[in-house]
Amino acid sequence: MHQERHYPNRVHGTGLTNPDFVAYAKTFGAHGERVETTDQFMPAFDRAVKSGLPAVIEIRIPQDQCTPGTTLEQIREQGKR
Repeated sequence: MHQERHYPNRVHGTGLTNPDFVAYAKTFGAHGERVETTDQFMPAFDRAVKSGLPAVIEIRIPQDQCTPGTTLEQIREQGKR
Protein backbone atom coordinates (compact mmCIF):
# COMPACT_ATOMS: atom_id res chain seq x y z
CA MET A 1 0.00 0.00 0.00
CA HIS A 2 2.70 2.48 0.98
CA GLN A 3 4.89 1.51 -1.96
CA GLU A 4 2.01 2.15 -4.37
CA ARG A 5 1.31 5.52 -2.79
CA HIS A 6 4.89 6.74 -3.10
CA TYR A 7 5.92 4.85 -6.25
CA PRO A 8 2.75 4.08 -8.26
CA ASN A 9 2.98 1.05 -10.56
CA ARG A 10 6.62 0.41 -9.62
CA VAL A 11 6.11 -2.71 -7.53
CA HIS A 12 9.31 -4.50 -6.63
CA GLY A 13 9.86 -7.52 -4.42
CA THR A 14 6.42 -7.61 -2.84
CA GLY A 15 4.68 -10.53 -4.55
CA LEU A 16 3.31 -12.78 -1.82
CA THR A 17 1.66 -16.19 -2.01
CA ASN A 18 -0.47 -17.49 0.84
CA PRO A 19 -0.46 -21.14 1.87
CA ASP A 20 -3.61 -23.23 1.59
CA PHE A 21 -4.99 -22.43 5.06
CA VAL A 22 -7.88 -24.87 4.65
CA ALA A 23 -5.55 -27.78 3.92
CA TYR A 24 -3.27 -26.65 6.74
CA ALA A 25 -6.16 -26.67 9.23
CA LYS A 26 -7.30 -30.11 8.10
CA THR A 27 -3.76 -31.45 8.46
CA PHE A 28 -4.07 -30.78 12.19
CA GLY A 29 -7.57 -32.27 12.44
CA ALA A 30 -9.36 -28.93 12.47
CA HIS A 31 -12.36 -27.86 10.42
CA GLY A 32 -11.29 -25.69 7.49
CA GLU A 33 -13.29 -23.67 4.97
CA ARG A 34 -12.64 -20.91 2.47
CA VAL A 35 -15.14 -18.13 1.73
CA GLU A 36 -15.00 -15.47 -0.96
CA THR A 37 -18.24 -13.56 -0.42
CA THR A 38 -20.01 -12.09 2.58
CA ASP A 39 -23.00 -14.36 1.94
CA GLN A 40 -20.79 -17.43 2.31
CA PHE A 41 -19.49 -16.48 5.74
CA MET A 42 -22.40 -17.26 8.09
CA PRO A 43 -23.09 -20.74 6.66
CA ALA A 44 -19.37 -21.51 6.92
CA PHE A 45 -19.31 -20.18 10.48
CA ASP A 46 -22.32 -22.32 11.41
CA ARG A 47 -20.65 -25.43 9.94
CA ALA A 48 -17.46 -24.61 11.83
CA VAL A 49 -19.30 -24.32 15.15
CA LYS A 50 -21.31 -27.50 14.51
CA SER A 51 -18.13 -29.43 13.68
CA GLY A 52 -17.08 -29.28 17.33
CA LEU A 53 -13.48 -28.90 16.20
CA PRO A 54 -11.01 -26.06 16.21
CA ALA A 55 -11.74 -24.17 13.00
CA VAL A 56 -10.13 -21.94 10.42
CA ILE A 57 -12.26 -19.92 8.02
CA GLU A 58 -10.07 -18.43 5.33
CA ILE A 59 -11.66 -15.23 4.04
CA ARG A 60 -10.46 -14.37 0.56
CA ILE A 61 -10.59 -10.77 -0.59
CA PRO A 62 -9.62 -9.33 -3.97
CA GLN A 63 -5.87 -8.83 -4.23
CA ASP A 64 -6.44 -5.16 -5.11
CA GLN A 65 -8.32 -4.51 -1.83
CA CYS A 66 -6.03 -2.91 0.80
CA THR A 67 -8.56 -1.86 3.40
CA PRO A 68 -12.35 -2.22 3.57
CA GLY A 69 -12.72 1.06 1.72
CA THR A 70 -9.54 1.38 -0.35
CA THR A 71 -8.12 -0.40 -3.37
CA LEU A 72 -4.57 -0.31 -4.71
CA GLU A 73 -5.83 1.57 -7.75
CA GLN A 74 -7.20 4.34 -5.50
CA ILE A 75 -3.88 4.51 -3.66
CA ARG A 76 -1.99 4.74 -6.97
CA GLU A 77 -4.17 7.69 -7.92
CA GLN A 78 -3.39 9.41 -4.60
CA GLY A 79 0.33 8.91 -5.26
CA LYS A 80 0.12 10.65 -8.61
CA ARG A 81 -1.14 13.89 -7.05
